[in-house]
Amino acid sequence: MQLALQGCLLPHHRWLLGEMIEQQMRPFQEAVNRWLTVPGIKHRLAWTQVAEVGPTVEAFPSAADPVSGAGVCPGKQPDRRETQERHHARG
Repeated sequence: MQLALQGCLLPHHRWLLGEMIEQQMRPFQEAVNRWLTVPGIKHRLAWTQVAEVGPTVEAFPSAADPVSGAGVCPGKQPDRRETQERHHARG
């Protein structure tokens, strides 16, 4: 594991790390299973979501709060054409 922390990650280290994560996530299996019902979400992303958001979303007053923290909330995003018009070449 020391080699993995220094950046030398071999397939065996990846397996060990996966086993460690799986063991640590066992108490949160119900929350992981809920994330797994979302299309496109596999175990690794489900584990990440539980780690980031928590097993429940009770800490967030609304659905917009965790989305905002993740940087994926809808907002005023300039479309490609607007960006190109603003950054046109001079000369």
